[in-house]
Amino acid sequence: MDRLPIGVNDPDTVSALGGTPIELSLEGELLGTESDYEFKITCGDKVRIQRDWIAELVGRKWYVSGGWCSLFRKLVKQEKAIAGAFFGDLRFIDVKRKFIYVLPHGLVKYDKAVSSLPLEYIANKVTPLNIRRQFKAKYVTLYITTVITRGGCEPHVWFLGKRRFASSAVVSLPLKLLYPQSSLGKGDLTLTYAFVPQLMGGLNPDIRQKVLADLKRLGLDVRNALFVRSHFERYGYLGQRDGIDDVINLLEDHGIECVGRLGTWRELGISEILTEYSSLLKQ
Repeated sequence: MDRLPIGVNDPDTVSALGGTPIELSLEGELLGTESDYEFKITCGDKVRIQRDWIAELVGRKWYVSGGWCSLFRKLVKQEKAIAGAFFGDLRFIDVKRKFIYVLPHGLVKYDKAVSSLPLEYIANKVTPLNIRRQFKAKYVTLYITTVITRGGCEPHVWFLGKRRFASSAVVSLPLKLLYPQSSLGKGDLTLTYAFVPQLMGGLNPDIRQKVLADLKRLGLDVRNALFVRSHFERYGYLGQRDGIDDVINLLEDHGIECVGRLGTWRELGISEILTEYSSLLKQ
């Protein structure tokens, strides 16, 4: 089950990855005022976000039959996608002597490193450069609750500007269209995502119950829900890029290329990532 609703503008994006595109058209509905909605997603105007990617789900989009997660798992299993790999704890990167120290493996030499890790994380690991103070990466964390309920639905997005709602947005999708080959797609079931923007460390202990109350107000039968899951998406919305390019250029000067949404600190979608890094992906 996908942890986020991801729609793309072009079905070729899905096909290029070997998936089957499913076309859905989501209707958007604002409850309350736009200013109160924006106040929520910026955590009280504390973070100037780059893009509201949830709002971009409205309209005609293409999704993956069976979900993005299953598609990416298939890609990883393909022989051409398999490379020598190991996992560990990245302790530091010495850009002067060109090695990466990973526990428990030790030192790994490199000529050129390509990183899609969060830029603020890499900045804290690089030595002898002292770049961690050159920028402050701001972002909004999303507390996301995923619910499956009985009863079909039309694809819909609610933007909740009213302050009595804890959630800022709720997305409902028909499971039978997204997962036609799964047992979940055999009946009239609704897959719903609810989003609560927060700053790190600002979790309200009653937040899950408040989210479920939001969904009940919107007419979902959450009392008899078949599935409920909540998780944090730490980098839910990326803040503005003040000083970011200077850091990226400095890292590139020392053999570290930053790529992807978090690596370059740009609010990129899957289509944009594939277009921008197609040559790298072919290597």
